[in-house]
Amino acid sequence: MTAADHVSQLLASCSRQMCALKVLRAHGIAQHCTHSVVSWLTYCVPVWTRFCSAADIVRLNVVLRQCRRFNYLDSMGVATVEELYKEADEKLFNKMQYYVTLPCNPCSQSFRKHLQSAYPLS
Repeated sequence: MTAADHVSQLLASCSRQMCALKVLRAHGIAQHCTHSVVSWLTYCVPVWTRFCSAADIVRLNVVLRQCRRFNYLDSMGVATVEELYKEADEKLFNKMQYYVTLPCNPCSQSFRKHLQSAYPLS
């Protein structure tokens, strides 16, 4: 599966979600579901965005513009897919930084010192 195939499947899923949200909004139900399309766009983003072509990014920007037109991005201040993905990368990086500093993390210094004191090798 190439990145273009993934983007095509993603766009198909997003268009189905937006159609469903339009129906729900017409019935007054979709107040809390508006960010589901954006969550589809940002799911596992750091993994597959590096393989997207410029044409794929343009296609994803079209979906983001449609989301903005239908007011599905009311609280988000992103203008392009690149900004959305940059925010997702930063969020992942910040979570990883936090994880590394936890004392129970096997990579942390305090955990290593605890293991060395609890289980001396010599």
